[in-house]
This record gives sequence, C-alpha cells and structure tokens, in this order.
Amino acid sequence: MIDRYILRQLLVAAAIGLALLIFAIWLTQSLRFIEVLTKSQAGAGALFMLVFLAMPELIGSVLPYAVGGAALFVYALLAGNAEIVVMRAAGRGPFALARPAIVLALVVLVAHMALNLLAIPVARGEFRDLRLRIETEFAAAVLREGTFNDIEDGLTVYVRERRQDGTMGGILVHDTRDPEQDVSILAERGELVSGEGGPEILLSEGSLQTRETGAETPDILYYDSYTFALDLGGNPLRTWREPDERFIGDLLSPSDADQLDADAIRHLQAWGHQRLSTPLLSLAFVSLVVGALFFGQTNRRGQTGRMIVAVGGMITLQAAMILFFSLAAEASVAAAGLYAAPGLAIVGGLAAMILPARTRRSPRAGEEVPAPA
Repeated sequence: MIDRYILRQLLVAAAIGLALLIFAIWLTQSLRFIEVLTKSQAGAGALFMLVFLAMPELIGSVLPYAVGGAALFVYALLAGNAEIVVMRAAGRGPFALARPAIVLALVVLVAHMALNLLAIPVARGEFRDLRLRIETEFAAAVLREGTFNDIEDGLTVYVRERRQDGTMGGILVHDTRDPEQDVSILAERGELVSGEGGPEILLSEGSLQTRETGAETPDILYYDSYTFALDLGGNPLRTWREPDERFIGDLLSPSDADQLDADAIRHLQAWGHQRLSTPLLSLAFVSLVVGALFFGQTNRRGQTGRMIVAVGGMITLQAAMILFFSLAAEASVAAAGLYAAPGLAIVGGLAAMILPARTRRSPRAGEEVPAPA
C-alpha cells in the first residue's frame, strides 16, 4: 500500500517534469523551422511530423532528469510533511522507502535503452529526410519566375517560367561566391530535387561558363545533364550518416570505416558508448537522491542541506559524463568512464542509504532505546 502510494506520486511528478522539459527544449529548437515552414508549401502537417520525429531524442535526453527530479521532489515533500518519519517509526527501513523510486528508475532505464538503440536512429533518419524535402519546397517558393532571385550573397538564379508539372524553363545561375572564379550556368529546363546536403537543381541541355580571375575568356562546357546545389541556410554538405542516425552496431564498428580517419572512428565510437551508458543516469540520479535524503537519521530538519547535496551530486555526475565523452573522442580508453561514473554514483548512493542503518550500535542490556525521530 505504501509502495503504491509513493509510486503514484513519483509517476505524476515524473510525467509533469518530463512534459515541461520537453516543451521547453522544443520551444527553443522549433524556431529555426518556423520560417522555412511558413515560406514553403509544407504547411502545419509537416511541423507536427517534425515534432513527432523529434520526440524520441527529446524524451531520451530529459528522462533521467525527470525521474531524478521527481524522486527529489516527492521524497522531500514526504519528509517535509513528516510522512517519512511516520513510515520509519512504523518499521520501514530506508531501502523499503526507496524501493518505489528504484523500481521506477529501472523501468525508465529499460525504456531509455530501447529509445537509444532503436527509436532514435530511425526517427532521426526520417527527420533529416523530411527536413530536406521541406527545404526543397522552400527553394521552390524562393525561385520566382521572371525575377532574378538572390539566394545568398554571390548566388543569383533566374527562372523564365514555372510549368504546371513542377519543372522550370529558361534557367540562368550566376555564382560569384568563389573569389578565384565566376561561374555562369544556362539551361533549357530544370527541376528541383532533394540532395544529400539540401535542395538541388537538376539542369538539362545547357552550358557552364567558368572565368578564372584575370582570364580574358571563359571556359565553356556544354552538358546534357548537370546538378547544382542550392545553399539556403549555410548547411554543410553531408555525404554520410550522422551519429544520431546510426544504430549502435554502426557506431561501435562503422560500416564505412575504410572511408574515415581514426579521429572520426573514435568520435563515432564515443557516441556509441554514450548511447549505451546514458540510460544508467536514471538509476544513478535516483540513487544519489535517496542516498542523500535517507543518510543517517531522517527528520524534518536539515532537508535543505540534503537536497543541495543531491542536486550537487547530479550536476557533478552530468559534468563527468560530458567530460568522459569528450575524452573518449580523443582516446578510446576514456569511454570506460562513461560507465564507471554512473556505476559509482549508484553504488555510492545506495551504500550511503543502507550502511548507516546497518552500522548503528545495538542497544546493550538494560539500556533505554530512544524513540524514533
């Protein structure tokens, strides 16, 4: 009965904390998509799909904090209302009181691992594909017919006509972004397509003129088909899958290792170890909370200091995880720290909660036993 009572409060607090954290993070990240969505033909449906595809990664990033924060809030509230003191007086030990939080942390650990190993790489791949399609639609809205469209400084595109089938006729591209040469491209027709790094124009039946700095005449190349990439936001050309799009096997042992240098391989492996170790944070945070709040005798006084210790422990652990991830990208042996840091927090927190109760001196014969605090 008491376990269900505590667990119910933990679930409510964790759900509220998770929702608030997700909303706050998404609010800061969604602003960069609003302008593109409003200018493209994607509409509100694309925004909702982006939100849906971003959810696995957002949930995974805030789950440990929601669970740790819920444990800290609920147990501090119970202690402030003297409920913990009453439960201890009724014979429930520290581990019995912490059991609901530990069970919740273990369930969250399994769910977080499932997100990291399956849901996040699938969702991030779909998220990237959808974003490229939206950028292509944005490019279609930007390229107005009969107008010299300034895509960015040094890049101008002219389209004579837009046809009902989505193709364009009479295209001129003038690119002066490279200080060493000017490029002019003419094409009879073209079509916007999604490329690896964003929207591209697939040009047909035209010529490409290149004039080097100081040259009197340009070099001219006639082509049947030519692809020109449009840079709409400064996004770099990505010809490989990002770490968050890869499954765990492709991070620890990259399938394209022959095309990568040693630094890139270590970076991917560091991502893999981080994806395996971060679910341990839920149990580690809960262990730090119950270890700080249930250390020694429990009473209504001194809860503020215990809460500060718990929060400080969680901040220190998170800083250690960030440090070991950075070190693992430089030296693979440092990846062990990603597992050792939460492991030590789990052992230390549980030990701080249990050991004092076991090492208390048993009362001698005839000695008065003090009433529970």
